[in-house]
Amino acid sequence: MSGIYESNFNYKVGGSLDFNYPNYIVRPADTDIYKALKKGEYCYVFNARQTGKSSLRIRTAERLKKEEIACVEIDLMAIVGEEINVGQIYAGIMQEIANGLSLEVDCLSWWLERERLEPQERLINFIEQVVFTEIDKNIVIFIDEIDCLRISDLSLEVFLGLIQSFYQKRENNSVYQRLTFALLGVVEVSDFKQTIIGNGIELEGFEFSAALPLAEGLLEKVDRRQEVLKEI
Repeated sequence: MSGIYESNFNYKVGGSLDFNYPNYIVRPADTDIYKALKKGEYCYVFNARQTGKSSLRIRTAERLKKEEIACVEIDLMAIVGEEINVGQIYAGIMQEIANGLSLEVDCLSWWLERERLEPQERLINFIEQVVFTEIDKNIVIFIDEIDCLRISDLSLEVFLGLIQSFYQKRENNSVYQRLTFALLGVVEVSDFKQTIIGNGIELEGFEFSAALPLAEGLLEKVDRRQEVLKEI
């Protein structure tokens, strides 16, 4: 025995963490968003990049699925682009919803058969006529990277208005009580006070005591691991 301890601790720099990532640090936001969405309350997580928004989404979705809540996770970065028009964005969102809920529907045919309708109206009809019919449990739709809409023809304010309209439909159509949205991205709430709906989830930094396990990864790399971690 050499007496030397070799740490197998691995940090992950950048990108989101898998649900089972062993060194995920739980923050108050994890509890706040989980409880709110479970109760059917709309939520939004607006913060700077690389602050853990997507990891929070992944972890929360998995927790909700264990509660028999159907979850859809949409990353707008994978849909939106400078050459993508409004119709294609809404069609992409519809396809992601169908995929996330494992709906057996030919989305392309369904979309094209309703060309006389505006793209936004087609998405609404899809949710009402297909999603609510095929899925009999509560549904949470996470939409991540919504700030990507700034480079598209679809106004972010218009899109937020659509989400707001889904919430307002609850008053006259009880089936909408089963649908809840969680929005994530780099957005200033003050810019969209009239259209943002729901609970703002504060994504704060790590509490030092909660982050202490991360000090293990500094073993044999630095002296005074806890002091270095505190500085980080």
